[in-house]
Amino acid sequence: MPLLSCGNSPIPPNVSNNRRTHIIMNWQEFQRYLKNKVILVGLTFTDENGSPLDYYQTYGPVDELTDAGIIRIIKPEGIIFQVPYDGENFTVAEKGEYKLKSTGYIVKDPDFITIWEIATNTQDNSEIKRYGYIPPEE
Repeated sequence: MPLLSCGNSPIPPNVSNNRRTHIIMNWQEFQRYLKNKVILVGLTFTDENGSPLDYYQTYGPVDELTDAGIIRIIKPEGIIFQVPYDGENFTVAEKGEYKLKSTGYIVKDPDFITIWEIATNTQDNSEIKRYGYIPPEE
């Protein structure tokens, strides 16, 4: 696995944060570091023209970062929700309160934020909202 460039309080690669000096962490160390960090997830569902159709937000502590690069968080209702790890879509959250638009719930001081745009041709995105990313079977 590749080495990851991270900060004093380690952060994933490609995350801009000028306040941090860099250290190196291997994949296994990064997996251990992410355990129990709180991630706020934002999904925007779009049509084929890129117009927003629906939004969804959730959050939870990281249960696991798999060797295949899938982050598994535990949503408040106890369900595992997955997103692929991508340093370009993964940022350090600023301290503060984040209000979930769908529920009004306030998430205080999450560790990271990841935002995804999902092109869809269906109005029923309930499975994605419930479980997140489900990798295709190989």
